[in-house]
Amino acid sequence: MLTKCITLFQSYTGQQGYIVTQFPLADTRADFWTLVMDYKSDTVVILGDPRQLAQWIPADEEDVSINDFNVKQNGTSTEVNGVDVIDVLVNRKNEKTAHSARLFQMKEWTMEVPPSKQSILHLLEQVESRRRSNDNKPVIVTCGDGTTQCGLFCLMANTRDQLKMDEEVDVFKAARQLLLRRPEFLSSFDQYQFCYAILKDYLEATEVYIN
Repeated sequence: MLTKCITLFQSYTGQQGYIVTQFPLADTRADFWTLVMDYKSDTVVILGDPRQLAQWIPADEEDVSINDFNVKQNGTSTEVNGVDVIDVLVNRKNEKTAHSARLFQMKEWTMEVPPSKQSILHLLEQVESRRRSNDNKPVIVTCGDGTTQCGLFCLMANTRDQLKMDEEVDVFKAARQLLLRRPEFLSSFDQYQFCYAILKDYLEATEVYIN
């Protein structure tokens, strides 16, 4: 069951932060959409390319039927700065009301660190914007193993938010809080180095000054 493989983390701005899990397989696709519905999450971050696994994301003009769920694309998918954006409607087949969610997918992030700092900064900005406009509902973050890309994404998101709000940041403390919940996160020096590089680029882009 997918629900046994999830980990919940606080964001820097609220208790309902991130729900981290691995890509669903053929027998856990319904569990994934149950997770979305039960937590009323309307933002899903997909890191890597799950197309080699069972289909759980609708393609253009195609619906996905998964057990008791129908998932269909709501509008046209777009791509900006290496991030695909797909709006979907999810409903249980015996219910008339559909739940809307926005999927942000970075297919090219298949290694320990992302291929582009510009793409990550764009993704972080989009996710933060969604959180502000949707009452801080939890964001579901998923990758192939549920750890490699997800851990670094959560670290970058929390430290960027701290830097934006407080004009200072403690990367070590933020990382330790994540590792207490999921020790498999942040397994290489390159990931920490990339996080510092992202914060540096964010500072340069926003002209925030830190003492």
